[in-house]
Amino acid sequence: MDLWSTSAKRWDEQKLQQYLSSEDADQTRRMYIPHQNINDETVWHSTKDGEYYVKSGYWLSTHFPEAVISQPPYGNPVLKARIWKTSILPKLKHFLWRILLEEQDVYLADQVMWIGRVRI
Repeated sequence: MDLWSTSAKRWDEQKLQQYLSSEDADQTRRMYIPHQNINDETVWHSTKDGEYYVKSGYWLSTHFPEAVISQPPYGNPVLKARIWKTSILPKLKHFLWRILLEEQDVYLADQVMWIGRVRI
């Protein structure tokens, strides 16, 4: 359903009335529509290249005190950072990270784990 008529370059009033409440239709009419036909892009403003990375989302969520977080993240942050810097398979890094987060579906014996020379 396209509420905007690209050929007429205006809102399709009939569709606005048919599909939206009067309040939503009024707000829609007030929306700014650029005159050039430019495709939208998704941009993450917290990285230089505009791409979203889990690392940037995690950093943002842990470095802004005004953000509402139900509970602090589990595990030792230094140890979690060391896991991401090791030269092992990415899925093994993710598995170890989940262990540190105390995920419910990851079970381990009570022993010390080693990866190469790194004690986990």
